[in-house]
Amino acid sequence: MMTEHVITRWHGNGATVRDMLTGAEETVAASALVMATTNMAFDPFPETLPGKVLHRIGDCVAPRQAPYAFHEGRKVALSL
Repeated sequence: MMTEHVITRWHGNGATVRDMLTGAEETVAASALVMATTNMAFDPFPETLPGKVLHRIGDCVAPRQAPYAFHEGRKVALSL
């Protein structure tokens, strides 16, 4: 665990990290990058797609726990 560091580059086999206290950078070898971020809604699709009706559920609508997203998905499926 590296506190007070930020990732400046991912190389596929490691990451370059910067110490926010000193500004020093170092490369850390790694086989995977896992990011733990705050809950935030993310919808990669535009509001409308020509000729398509979109039904949004889950984290693209609002951050939530899985059971709530499952319930929302079931309600949408039953309405179709």
